[in-house]
Order: sequence, then structure tokens, then C-alpha cells
Amino acid sequence: MEQVKAVKDSKRLDRERKKDRSVFQKAAHAYEDFEVNAESEEQFKFDYWLKVAGDKGNRHVFALLTRKENFEHWEAILSFVDAAKRSNQKGYIVDCGKKNNICPSTDTDNPVLYAFRDDEIQSIYTGDFQKDQVYDWMLTIKQPEIKMLREEIVPSYRSGMIPGFDRPRDTVVILFIHTKKSQIWRNYVKFAKENHGRFHLTALVSEEVKKWAIYPAFITMKPQDPYVKAFTLHKDIHWNRFRMACSQEQTSERTAFYAAVSGFDLFGMYLMSVFNVEEPSYVVVRRQEKGWCINKRAIETDDFLRVKAWVSSLEDCQELIEDFKFPIARLALLERYSDVEELEREHTAVERNRDEL
Repeated sequence: MEQVKAVKDSKRLDRERKKDRSVFQKAAHAYEDFEVNAESEEQFKFDYWLKVAGDKGNRHVFALLTRKENFEHWEAILSFVDAAKRSNQKGYIVDCGKKNNICPSTDTDNPVLYAFRDDEIQSIYTGDFQKDQVYDWMLTIKQPEIKMLREEIVPSYRSGMIPGFDRPRDTVVILFIHTKKSQIWRNYVKFAKENHGRFHLTALVSEEVKKWAIYPAFITMKPQDPYVKAFTLHKDIHWNRFRMACSQEQTSERTAFYAAVSGFDLFGMYLMSVFNVEEPSYVVVRRQEKGWCINKRAIETDDFLRVKAWVSSLEDCQELIEDFKFPIARLALLERYSDVEELEREHTAVERNRDEL
């Protein structure tokens, strides 16, 4: 049964990867209300398009530039439409496969999502078009660059409960400082402008902070993390140290993971089959744009320094396993396809029912 399921999953993955433009016509009901007719260059010049898109009640407008060619673009369209409807935001879709004055002349093979505020580009989305990520970004970009807190609402923010969201946030940053007349505050403002929409940055500026034993204090809260609840920084808060505390610590990024597998346990045998390891070896796996880069080295009499030097000198790939061939990635792709199919059914059915009524 497992083999039959694997074969079906494999065929489905291959079918979805080759999805052609016909899906955009067949399920146009899912997104047609958002698409602008960019065929007329004069009608949709850039400034005029923005003026039409804006309204007095909503200063934010979101625009998805896509080519409507493959699954990734279809996934981006449905995620964008779903996020715009759920957050009640104005949004437009432009097909860069047609001649127009809206799409940039640079490479548009990948979907690009812009956030405009008052007819100016406020931010460009850098995340994935998967699950709730676009929806979360739309809500976050509407937040102030730095939310100024009062002492009585600090506990709410520390727990991740931020107005405008329907569930607690994963990460909230709070700077406790007694004055804005400091380099630390200026650095904070600079970082907030450069990273608006990526993080929830807040601050409590009050003379009362002077009563603390140590100040200023920079705290990164992770209310949803079962193991690490907060990072605190109160010394050497210079620009480079500040950027690291803001970005790396709150996203829990790691440079590398290490693991040792020995004997004939099932997990070890699974890894050996995936990476084609036929003898005791060191294996380095690196993420690439379209797959996973594998480098292997037989375990001999190497000491720690030689192994470290080998890992540090790696540049090329001995073997590249494409995403759709990598078992874990295949499972992730199947989940993405299921999510997109669910969104397609939901939004296509809603629009068709509305038309029939």
C-alpha cells in the first residue's frame, strides 16, 4: 500500500510541476476581480494605476506582479487573493507576460509583491507564498515601524497579543529606554525603517526606565517558543550588535546542524539511501535555490582540524538533488499543492456562486 501511495504521490508531483497556463483560465473566478487590464499602456501608466488603486479609507495598496506560467505563480496568486480578502486590503494582480508600463524591465520570472502607501513603494515582500505568510505580512506592514508602548500595555505585547491580529505573534521586540536623545535610539529607528514588515518592533521610552537596575534594555520576546521565551541585551548595544540581536536571535537562525548516525537504525539507513552513502562518511547538505547540494567524504583517520578545513573549503557540489526528488521536500511540495487546491476550491466556488446569484 505504501508503495502504491508513493507512486501516486510521485505522479501527482510531476503533474503539478508541469502545470501549464490553462489553470489560470479554468479557475479565473478565483482571482479575476483583482486583475487589472494592463494591455492598454496609456490607460495603466504607473502613476495613474496607483491613483486608481488608492482610496481615502485605506492608505495601503498591494500589487502582485506575476507571469501566470507555472505552479509557483498560481500559488502566489491564490495566496495573495486569500490574504487580501481576509485582511480586507486593496490589491491588484498584473500579468507581466503582457506588454505594459507597470512591470519592471528586470527579471520577472518569480512573482513579486509590492506594498504601496500613499502612492509610494513602502516595501517589497521577500517571503514565500505559502500558507498564511502573505496574510501575516500584509497585517504586519500596516503596523507602525516602531510601536510606542505605555507601561500598562507592555504585558500584552510581551505575550504576543498585538492589536490587529487574530492570534499571538511569534516574536515581539521591545526596547526599554529613557530618552530618544541617544545613538541607541537612532540605531533602532534606522533598523526599523530598513526592516518594516519583517518584525514587530516596539519601544517604551520613559524616565521611569532609569529606576531599573540596568538600562537601556533590548528584549526579544518569543511567546510561542516552548523552550526560549526571551533574549535580553543590555550591554554593548552598538549598530552591528544591535542588528544581530534584532534579526538572528529572534528568528533562531543557525549556521549548521550536526548529527552522528551509527549502526543499522532505520533513520541511518534512510539517510544513507537518500544521500547514496555506501561507506562511513561525513556528509554536508547545503540548501540551494532549486535543490540540495550534497558533499561526501569517507571517514578515515582525519582529525577535527582536517574535517573542519574540508567543510570550510566546500564550494562546488558533488551531487545536486533537486527539490522534487528529495523525499522531505516532496512531502513539503505535496502539502503546498494541497493548500493551493483548497484555496482554489474555496475562492472559485465563492465567486461562481456570487455570479450565479
